[in-house]
Amino acid sequence: MFYSHGNYFYECKKVRDSMITNNMTQETIILNSAAGDTEKVSCFILEEAGSTFDVAYGLLKEDNFSLWDSVLVGRQTKGRGQTGHNWHSPTGNLYATIRFPKEGFFNSHALSVILGGIVLEEIKTFFKKERYLCKMPVQPDFYLKWTNDLLITYQNTYYKVGGLLIEERNDALMLGIGINIEFSPKLNAEIDENALPAGNLSEYFEVDRTIIKPLWSRLVNSFYSCYKACSIQTELISRAESCLAFKNKRIRIINALPDKSFDYSNNEQVAEYTGILLGLSKEMDSIGGLRVDTDNYGIKTFVGGRIV
Repeated sequence: MFYSHGNYFYECKKVRDSMITNNMTQETIILNSAAGDTEKVSCFILEEAGSTFDVAYGLLKEDNFSLWDSVLVGRQTKGRGQTGHNWHSPTGNLYATIRFPKEGFFNSHALSVILGGIVLEEIKTFFKKERYLCKMPVQPDFYLKWTNDLLITYQNTYYKVGGLLIEERNDALMLGIGINIEFSPKLNAEIDENALPAGNLSEYFEVDRTIIKPLWSRLVNSFYSCYKACSIQTELISRAESCLAFKNKRIRIINALPDKSFDYSNNEQVAEYTGILLGLSKEMDSIGGLRVDTDNYGIKTFVGGRIV
């Protein structure tokens, strides 16, 4: 299933002492920072699993999943996304989970937004550096739908090509990520009538599943480099804002959670707002929140909710 090119991974071996599966291999990813720091971390690879989180927490329980270690799975039978929805996970896409330290910007309330910005920056760099040919007459672009959806846009239409899910359990901080390389998940309008159409990278670029391992290595290195550089939260938020979807456009936000400064008229709490999306908050008490020029309440910041 997985193929490697370049010197991204090495030291492939079977994992024989794990209770997770007899079909797991362990490979090494070399991490490098701009300051010259170098580490070797493990990437556990399986053809199939319930979910990458299941494998990661199983390895953690065995004390065999250190900081920066990751899991890469060819197909998930019980993948999940936000709000517990099932994530259709056919073979040919990237499905991974990585363990992060609980310090620096990883301790931020805006972590999902920050990581989304890092992922999209690296995807753009990866495609440019590896010179993958675009199939379209006009180059598509990548965007982050607040807070955790990865989008591609072509001819003024947004398509969801991936998503992020952060979990903290058993004193471990984990990121789960899915990126559609070859296949687009099936849409279930009964579950989410507001879902964007799904897309995959092979619809727009000359790519296939052989990019999964080198792309994942690059993403892990990007997370590590930002951490080692002690990147400032506000700078990372600005980078994420540069690829924010729907900026300066009219949006509707549901299940909205305004920040603490919100002054409700007549103590009435409203769950849905409309207005113009201005960008992301850089204020520490609401960092990464959505700044919206609302129709009825002026410019407000939302720290929770969903754009539809």
